[in-house]
Amino acid sequence: MTPLPALVAHRGWPARYPENTLAGLAAALAAGARAVEFDVQLSRDRVPFLSHDATLERCTNGSGRLFDQDARTLARLSAGEPRRFGGRFGAEPLPSLARAVTLLARHEAMAFVELKSESLERFGRRAVLERVLRELDALAGRVWIIAFDRELLALCRALRVPAGWILPEGGGAVRDTAERLQPAWLVADRRFAPRPLWPGPWSWVLYVCNDLPCVQAAGRAGAGWVETDDFGPLAAAREAACARRSI
Repeated sequence: MTPLPALVAHRGWPARYPENTLAGLAAALAAGARAVEFDVQLSRDRVPFLSHDATLERCTNGSGRLFDQDARTLARLSAGEPRRFGGRFGAEPLPSLARAVTLLARHEAMAFVELKSESLERFGRRAVLERVLRELDALAGRVWIIAFDRELLALCRALRVPAGWILPEGGGAVRDTAERLQPAWLVADRRFAPRPLWPGPWSWVLYVCNDLPCVQAAGRAGAGWVETDDFGPLAAAREAACARRSI
């Protein structure tokens, strides 16, 4: 019987909490997450913050480009996603990577840390990578850099930094690039992932699955992990399915 993939809490628990926030990450960890994923952009003064977007409007009460603001300004912003949650999470701050590391250091979970292309292009790949790795030092051995950017993955390989390549959407990825980069992980949108999944020295992570049939399909395809936006309910459904299999 095909094993069910393990779950990764994608940007925390965004089905119930603002994405890329300490509240969402803490809730997923409390619910038993063995792995979390979040995104990182750098401030103007090169302090890493958790944010998927390069701009502030969608998830915070700020405006403009994140990397045009200094860390002190960003730390005063709410990351409560007012368009989705109104004022419910108004006191939730835009978290620095340092604060996320402090949270994760109290748990045993691993972390996939996505370095976003906008910051890589703005500050340079090596500068961003080195700055982020300094922050992640306390989590050594259970943290993985992931990115779409092939040049960053080549740099990680040269520096012996374990990393994962996020395949471009729409079938733009080519297998020989993966063979050349030799990442520890291949991360793909489940809608565009190659069929069959390429065998190699990597493990596959597919995103985003929010129900058990999707997880089961990912397992049949050969994925070892899936990212989910709704960790708690899906973890319960997966656990129940595993229990039924053992009967």
